[in-house]
Amino acid sequence: MSAATLGLYHPTSSVLHRMSAGWKLAGMFAAVVVVALLRQWWELAIAAGGVALLYGMARIPPRIAWPQLRPLQYLIPILAALQLWLADWQTAVRVCGMIVLAVAIAVLVTLTTRVSDMLEAFHAVFRLLDTLPQATVAAVDGRCLGGGCELAAFCDVLLATPRSVFGQPEIDVGCFPPVGAVLLPRIVGRAALEMVLTGASVTADEAARIGLVSRVVDDLEVETAACVARLTAKSGAVLALARRAVRQGGRGSFRRALERTERIYRKELLATDDVEEGVRAFLEKRPPRWQDR
Repeated sequence: MSAATLGLYHPTSSVLHRMSAGWKLAGMFAAVVVVALLRQWWELAIAAGGVALLYGMARIPPRIAWPQLRPLQYLIPILAALQLWLADWQTAVRVCGMIVLAVAIAVLVTLTTRVSDMLEAFHAVFRLLDTLPQATVAAVDGRCLGGGCELAAFCDVLLATPRSVFGQPEIDVGCFPPVGAVLLPRIVGRAALEMVLTGASVTADEAARIGLVSRVVDDLEVETAACVARLTAKSGAVLALARRAVRQGGRGSFRRALERTERIYRKELLATDDVEEGVRAFLEKRPPRWQDR
């Protein structure tokens, strides 16, 4: 595989070439910090480090950054002017650099905490869905990207219209989808790597071909209602056990998965009233009368 194919060292596609001018400036400030620390120029190191961190804070999207700290950015020039007026320039550099550094660190620490809380809350939805006894159906009409794609893919049945598009574009904003990284390999196999690593979207037909979508339908409302009707016509107790068996069947080795499924079948399924009703209705050639227990 050539360097041009990898896209790492090719002169027109290198990481440095694709960096914005602003990020290059931040990198230069970071280099200044390293040199200043090596030469023990503490004031310069503090000032340059503060500026670099503050610039990184400014790059955070407004919806994510801590709004209460953003006004502090505008206080720093004022404090600098006051220090230059009240003391010598070395004191001004030292004090203002420490202020910038403190503000930037506070923002980054707060951002890390907020992102962790957001991930925990979002992933709790999937943990709940995984343990639900009810079957879940997703109906998609249009763009289904990022967390929406993860949520739809996590459902037991996914119906989509022909115009729907699916994708995990998180890589384009410097991150990756945690749920998608775990879920997509189980559903679409090798196609998960292309979706996560390139952020490329796939059409509904392509999503159905790779197994991400159950079916592509023209009348989404009618088909979704029909799918729900078929599911609700089954025994609720048996449906819950079958759903758990299938979900657990895809985890671990085949031998371990089969052992888990056998335990569900022998200890839980055979203990239900509906398993007897199902066999009896089949022998008597009549529709079953489920008790959902």
